[in-house]
Amino acid sequence: MDHIIPKIREALSQYNLIGPEETIVIAVSGGADSVFLLHALNSYFREPLNLKLHIAHLNHSLRGKESERDETFVRGIADTLGIEATFGRINGMEEKKNLKTSLESACHYARLKFFQETAEKTGADKIATGHTLDDRIETFFINLLRGTSVSGLTGISPYNKTLKIIRPLINIRAYDIRSYLRETKIDFISDSSNLSDNFIRNRIRRKLIPVISELTPSFYESMQRTMEIASVEDEFIKKEAQIFIDSWIKPKGDAEIEVEKSALSSVDKAIAGRAVAGILSAFKKPWTRITSAHIKKIISFISYSNPGDMLHLPGGVRVTNAYEKIRFSAETEKPTVNGIEIYFTPPGEIALEKFCITIKGKILERQELKTLKTDADTALLDLEKLKLPLKIRGRGKGDFFSPLGFRGKKKLQDFFVDIKFPRHKRNKVPIFLSGDDIIWVGGFRISEHFKVDDNTTRVLQLKIIS
Repeated sequence: MDHIIPKIREALSQYNLIGPEETIVIAVSGGADSVFLLHALNSYFREPLNLKLHIAHLNHSLRGKESERDETFVRGIADTLGIEATFGRINGMEEKKNLKTSLESACHYARLKFFQETAEKTGADKIATGHTLDDRIETFFINLLRGTSVSGLTGISPYNKTLKIIRPLINIRAYDIRSYLRETKIDFISDSSNLSDNFIRNRIRRKLIPVISELTPSFYESMQRTMEIASVEDEFIKKEAQIFIDSWIKPKGDAEIEVEKSALSSVDKAIAGRAVAGILSAFKKPWTRITSAHIKKIISFISYSNPGDMLHLPGGVRVTNAYEKIRFSAETEKPTVNGIEIYFTPPGEIALEKFCITIKGKILERQELKTLKTDADTALLDLEKLKLPLKIRGRGKGDFFSPLGFRGKKKLQDFFVDIKFPRHKRNKVPIFLSGDDIIWVGGFRISEHFKVDDNTTRVLQLKIIS
């Protein structure tokens, strides 16, 4: 077992995991891998690098007495070593229910959140986890069986710079770790759930890998080389995709991103797919898994969908064909205004809370107007042609009107299509009526039949104030 500590030292240097005088939060479950990680960092690297270590343990409350045993065991280690520790507790099943995801995803997200909060509280530079070469290989096969890009074939990254998570044991086999702990008589505990075949990771570990490793004596070394090669290629694609993103992706506020359809259609599929994945990461919930199947579906949607079509993805992400653009947005529970009717007798102001706007009405003499040109949020109407009070509502099924400058009638639906107004925003447009006739599609166009003409004597000016 003399080789095992040098392997950690090699990983720290190769992946630039830990620097001098850093504070490291160590995720300790009490199992063999995390106990060995704590032992190695404390015994071999703490003093030479002048590190400050902090233990973090999260009780998931899933295994009854076993969960309590684990926490007690880790508390004992912390006391024995004299290392400060933070302990947290969640109800794993409640997390699953609240997040509406799998138990595994819910607990993973809860752990990540807990470790990050602990790191922030302690001022830590990094979070160290006990993932091993076995974990990396298991993740490789999980991703492969689900369908994945080159990114998934890297398994687990040695260093997640975004989350500041480091994995010093990533090149060490779990078998060697257990052998080391037995030889040095260091105690650890076993998680009974690791023996259950209810989880795909356990089935891969217990059934698939033993068969493959029998066929290939150098299985672990070959897998490590393969994942390292995939990491290099993945890094190249990532950089190329970032160049595309910087050139073409246009955020519109916090909940919307647009990209030119032609740009996504013309770029290499590998770059387009990675760019789409990068966009989705800005919207999806952390516990939601976006797979290669979703990416493929989006790429197909970009090429074959019609304007106004929408694609709904897990985690509350919506993709919309917005004519020359593809719009990515976070789905929210925005209230629509269908079925709401509000009456307004100008002059004066009225707040339309459901539309999040205020309408200001003003009556003018025709000679007061120097020009009939207005901005989109202002309407000039022939007062004598109107029936008061005006009615304001959301769009209705079968609505039609005569847009200014258009002879005849047009369906409101067709009008929105013609001006390429996004479908998901149409229910928030106020429609103004005189009797049963639409006089103004708020913010867009008045009716030809109610315009100011040579015979107009008095004018109603309506203005939308955001």
